[in-house]
Amino acid sequence: MAAPKFLLDEHISHRVAEDASKHGADVSSVDGSDLKGTDDSALLRIAVDQGRILVTYNNGDFAPLF
Repeated sequence: MAAPKFLLDEHISHRVAEDASKHGADVSSVDGSDLKGTDDSALLRIAVDQGRILVTYNNGDFAPLF
């Protein structure tokens, strides 16, 4: 089984992804990338297309998308 891959929502610092990557985790960050400001539904589609787990604290906006 492949290790999980993660995409951190823009309110989570890119430093978290950098630190996790140093320890072997496959983590991408919206913060500091071209994805910053991407619509929530589009961001969810990107995560799914990339096979990533979207990590967010923004339950209010993302819960209805599921």
